Amino acid sequence: DVTAGRRWRFGPVDAVVGRQLPRHKVLDQVLAVIHPGDWWDESKLAVAQARVFELGAFGGVRVTRLDPDPARGTIGLLVAVQRAPFRTIRAGPGLGVTAIRWDAHALVGWQDRNFYGELRRLDTSAQVGYAWLPNPWSATKRGPIALASGEFSQPGAFTRWVDASTRIELEKGIEQ
Repeated sequence: DVTAGRRWRFGPVDAVVGRQLPRHKVLDQVLAVIHPGDWWDESKLAVAQARVFELGAFGGVRVTRLDPDPARGTIGLLVAVQRAPFRTIRAGPGLGVTAIRWDAHALVGWQDRNFYGELRRLDTSAQVGYAWLPNPWSATKRGPIALASGEFSQPGAFTRWVDASTRIELEKGIEQ
């Protein structure tokens, strides 16, 4: 005979995020999936963990269950995050090769994953180089190329379900 065990419900959810991160943004992502009082569903832990990770400011996220509370019939959750570096600088050379175009370029970029707090993200980049159509040995067109871009996004700008994002690009290129 197989006897079913006790059925548990989700209990309180807590988060350990550190001083520089908004705790409510992390909890919003978890509470969008897990509602205290609902029946326990182990698969929701992975979904909640993925939602927090997708905020983009964390190097690691773990949603773990706490000890069960037999008196209430609940299992609480703890969300622990390990933040990634807030600012990243990228720089380096590049080479693009297609059947109709070759280009050599240099890239420089800067990203802030907590721009003025609240997990706002600002990403800027600039790329300059030289291009040949169709290749450097039999070029019918050649010339300088450039691309500058900036992107700003804010998770949960209006509600926990609606983010705000804007992007601008300026490009100078050569075409066939």
